[in-house]
Amino acid sequence: TNPWLFFTQFAVEIDDADAERIGISDPSKVDVWVTVRAAEEPEGFTANLRAPILVFNGRGHQVINGAKDAEVRAPLFRESTVEQAA
Repeated sequence: TNPWLFFTQFAVEIDDADAERIGISDPSKVDVWVTVRAAEEPEGFTANLRAPILVFNGRGHQVINGAKDAEVRAPLFRESTVEQAA
């Protein structure tokens, strides 16, 4: 999913070696996606913010996000959002 739909403060920080390997010179031309782990209840859905997938020039590259608050299993839905949907 698009991480900014659920995490407005989400940021991707990658090291120079990864940026060079992927060929990124302009970050605005990179699409960013995160994997989602489904569960039986909405409260159990999580997103992997630590290993986003960067899509650049038609190729996807999974990288390690160096942002300090990038969680491996970030709750996708906050309790208040889940309660409103019920």
